[in-house]
Amino acid sequence: MAKVEIEILPELNRVVIDSAIEVERLRYLQAGPYERTLARVDQANDLKSKELCAVSEH
Repeated sequence: MAKVEIEILPELNRVVIDSAIEVERLRYLQAGPYERTLARVDQANDLKSKELCAVSEH
């Protein structure tokens, strides 16, 4: 892999993880952000971005 491709991996991982968390949250709540419905089962606070940390031993 080229160095540029490797440098974008952390950002790509963050986007994938954040998207998966958002989908799971919407499924659980049964409502979109700021949406009030009778089906809504709970409330949610703001999401904080997640970052994957790994140590490479070369």
